[in-house]
Amino acid sequence: MLTAGECLFLNSGVLHTARQREDMESALIMVVVFRPSLFAKEHPDSGFLRYFSGSEESLVWDGAGEEEVPVRLALERLAGLREGEYGYELMCLSEISRIWLYASRRMQQGGQRNDGGAAHGPVKKMLAYIHDHYQEKITIDQLTAFAGVSRTQCYSHFKQYTGLSPVAYLNDYRLSRAAALMLETECSVTEAGYACGFGDSSYFVKLFRQRFGVPPMRYRRERKNKL
Repeated sequence: MLTAGECLFLNSGVLHTARQREDMESALIMVVVFRPSLFAKEHPDSGFLRYFSGSEESLVWDGAGEEEVPVRLALERLAGLREGEYGYELMCLSEISRIWLYASRRMQQGGQRNDGGAAHGPVKKMLAYIHDHYQEKITIDQLTAFAGVSRTQCYSHFKQYTGLSPVAYLNDYRLSRAAALMLETECSVTEAGYACGFGDSSYFVKLFRQRFGVPPMRYRRERKNKL
């Protein structure tokens, strides 16, 4: 359990979820994603990548400690940046680099390790299967066979890690891919739905409205106007 001021680092490929305890007030969490491509996109063989090769799955540290003052200040500055101001991207990259340097040092020193439990492997397999085959028809039997679990375990693991049923997660992932497709291409709403595994355009529009609060065409128009 995290308390106010603590920081959590999760390495890539580690399944995770966050829930707020019922007896606690609303919590505000700042999430920073470190992508190696930010630092080495044009130079994949550069020395930058060695800072992303730590073996620790997770680290937790107290952001209030004296040693953590620089990273806490970097997080505060990052949170205070305003998109659109001159140099915004460069300032973001500067603060992210400071935070990542601290996290990578802690990762090399070792920290609190979390293997994710017995369900970690099967869940990763099922999520990977969905991400690779979301354009196709996917059944629960296919997921359980691929991950080597029972139907009961399948539903239990999905609920534990995603808070959703397997079908709800599949639809949510398909909707996110369809939304991205409509912003990246000029395909029609029907084409986007079919391309992402929805065989019924009316059902696709219904779910899309529930997920994003607006129908697909309005979503595309409003999002493109902000770009």
